[in-house]
Amino acid sequence: GERRMSARTIVLLALFAVIAQGVSAQTIEYRCGNYRFTYEDHELDIESIGTSFMALRAHFTELCGFDPDPEVHFASVRILPDRSSFDRYLESRIGETRNQYVFLKYGKPELSELVLYPVGEEKGYEAFAGPSLNRQLFLQYLYGYVLEPPVWLRDGFQAWVENLSVDDGDQDGYSPWLETAKNYAMDPEKSLPVRSILLAETGTYEAARLYPLSWALVAFFLQTERTGYRRFLHETFAVLESPDGYNRRTQEENTRIVHERFDRTARFASADEDFMNWISGQKTFTELLNAGVAAYTSGRYAEAEKNLVRATELQKNDPLPFYYLGLSAYASGDHDDARMWYLRALDNGADAATVHWAISLTAYAVKDWQAARLYMEKARELNPSRYTEKAENLLRSMPE
Repeated sequence: GERRMSARTIVLLALFAVIAQGVSAQTIEYRCGNYRFTYEDHELDIESIGTSFMALRAHFTELCGFDPDPEVHFASVRILPDRSSFDRYLESRIGETRNQYVFLKYGKPELSELVLYPVGEEKGYEAFAGPSLNRQLFLQYLYGYVLEPPVWLRDGFQAWVENLSVDDGDQDGYSPWLETAKNYAMDPEKSLPVRSILLAETGTYEAARLYPLSWALVAFFLQTERTGYRRFLHETFAVLESPDGYNRRTQEENTRIVHERFDRTARFASADEDFMNWISGQKTFTELLNAGVAAYTSGRYAEAEKNLVRATELQKNDPLPFYYLGLSAYASGDHDDARMWYLRALDNGADAATVHWAISLTAYAVKDWQAARLYMEKARELNPSRYTEKAENLLRSMPE
């Protein structure tokens, strides 16, 4: 009997060891300001993550003005070690996974949590940083105060914060929503009056139409020089913040209350016109690029440069505006600038043969024969069919 007993004990002990191994990754808890982190990977630089999340949250507070008290309004963040653990965790919670970070929202804000996993080799904030994190952090922030916010406010702001800079809270570059929003706003079939956007509830319009227009409306409220609209946003957040700390009204009620405030303001009678004037003045990357190329082609180099430089500010990684800036500088006789722009185009992945050829012509123009030869030969090597004959003709015309 004793032997059987000990054998069974051994089996049980082995079983416990297996179970313990299954959860051997001890979860660690960490608090930073409003955030309560649960994670397993000891190597995570949790302090840098916490500090950056709090910096973003401070920018949200600046936009919305909700009570920041960390004892009352805390936010739970679960960081899983990798993508497969993330998939498994979501399947256990919602029966499916998602292809990006998820904020799991429950009726009680204290049960809700943001679920993340690190991407790449980084161990700090950089492993998570990007539009998806900004969106989900903002949703978590908003839902921490309002159970059912108006759709335009929820969607417009989550799109607006996509490229919010953690450092200074400014827009970090070009919003990917401008092009779509402008196309919709300018199309009589797809555009919506301001009041229709403000009154929309879930399902009123298809999301693909309402989301970019909501982004545009929020961007307009925040960026227009007419301060009344900015004030309306501040009042909106004030009426949505509940005295007891959590607004439990329905989406319909919140939408109506906010819309009524807007409707009572006489000077907003011209809102549709103001909105259209604003959005038509927002130049998209494509518009600036096309205007720059057209100006270059017709010899208006200063105008070309102005449009193309603005295009590079919107899309820092697109080679085309840099290449045309090079062509424009070359055409106006500024060979040093031309070479600089061409090299930037090359860094951004422009066609190497084309750019090497362009740089060789710039060197040729200032009689830098050594550089001209070097770049010509490289262009010929990269694209023999296009540049062999051209290169031979120019090489023959150069002094030895």
